[in-house]
Amino acid sequence: CGKGVSMKSETVVLLTGGSSGIGQCTARYLAEAGCRVYELSRRDSSQPGIIHLTCDVTREEQVQAAVKTVAEREGRIDIVVNNAGFGISGAVEFTQTADAQRLLDVNFFGMVRVNRAVLPYMREAGRGRIVNLSSVAAVAPQPPSSSNDTAPRQSAHFQLFRMFTPLVFLFSRFFLLYF
Repeated sequence: CGKGVSMKSETVVLLTGGSSGIGQCTARYLAEAGCRVYELSRRDSSQPGIIHLTCDVTREEQVQAAVKTVAEREGRIDIVVNNAGFGISGAVEFTQTADAQRLLDVNFFGMVRVNRAVLPYMREAGRGRIVNLSSVAAVAPQPPSSSNDTAPRQSAHFQLFRMFTPLVFLFSRFFLLYF
C-alpha cells in the first residue's frame, strides 16, 4: 500500500470487497491517509483503523442495513468505493450459466445495490463521490488458463463484461451527473 496522500480526517469512506487484495490495500491506504473507512465484505476482516461490517453485496437487505449503519454512525457517506468482485477463467462456452449469473450478481448488480442504497444519503448531503472499480480483464482479454486448446479464445469474464459495457457506462454517467 502506498503513502503520501493526505485527505480530510473527517472523510467517511464505504468500501466493498476490502477483506483481501486491492480492496484491502485501498482500505489501508485510505485509513492511513486519515479517512474513516468502513469495509464491507462477507469475510471478517480485522484491520487496524478500519471498521468491518459483514455484508454480501448480492443481498439487498444486507447492503441497505450496512449503508444505513454507516450513515447513522457518521451522519453522511462521502466516498463509496465499489471493489467487490471476482473473475472467471476459461472460455465462455465452458462457463456454467450459474457461474456467469453469480459473476454479474456480484460484480455488476452488487455495485448497483450499493449505489442505489447510498445515493439518497449523498443527495441529502448535497455531495459525495462514487468510484466503481473493475478488473483489467474487463477491457483487455485474458487467455484462459485451464487448457491450451482454449487459449486463443477470450475469457468468459471479458465476454460477459463486453455484453454489459453499455449498461456500465449508462450507470457511470448517471452517477457522475449527480456528484
